[in-house]
Amino acid sequence: MATNQKTANDPIYFERVLDLPSLLQKKSHFLFGPRQTGKTSLIRHSLKGVRSYDLLNTSVYLALS
Repeated sequence: MATNQKTANDPIYFERVLDLPSLLQKKSHFLFGPRQTGKTSLIRHSLKGVRSYDLLNTSVYLALS
């Protein structure tokens, strides 16, 4: 099986219009939105290997505050 071939168990990803890499070349941004709308998926898909923080995780939040 090829590594880029989709299987029945792979999640569906819908391409977004927002171009995060070009936006981040200019300055940093916050990505706000309702829960479960694909914010984390967008970041992981568009910005491979970038560091992100889950501020809903109390220990992460306290370490960064």
